[in-house]
Amino acid sequence: MNNKPDLHDNIARRLTKTEAHRALEGCKHIEGQSFYEGGSVLGRVECVAVSPHDAVNKWLFIHFYADCLNPLKALDFYSVPFYDVILIIRTTDNRLTYRNLDSYHPPQEQMAG
Repeated sequence: MNNKPDLHDNIARRLTKTEAHRALEGCKHIEGQSFYEGGSVLGRVECVAVSPHDAVNKWLFIHFYADCLNPLKALDFYSVPFYDVILIIRTTDNRLTYRNLDSYHPPQEQMAG
């Protein structure tokens, strides 16, 4: 039996902190992989992280992450009950951005598409 969650499990809905950390466990292998957008490389996945669920707090989370480079520490400010799992991407021009986990497609899928 495979206990690892599918990449796309629970991502469309709000997660509890426990659910988000459980989903994160099955996705750490994505770190270091190239992230493609629009057929070209946007950058590398620097970190797969539990983040706030809403867009404004995700934006704050990314800024806190940029300061400390620690996803757990960057999440300390957040106390609302809804979470998500995101990809933190270091772009080819050395900026940080994020994308939803379900937007990740392994490189071989990019080459075939």
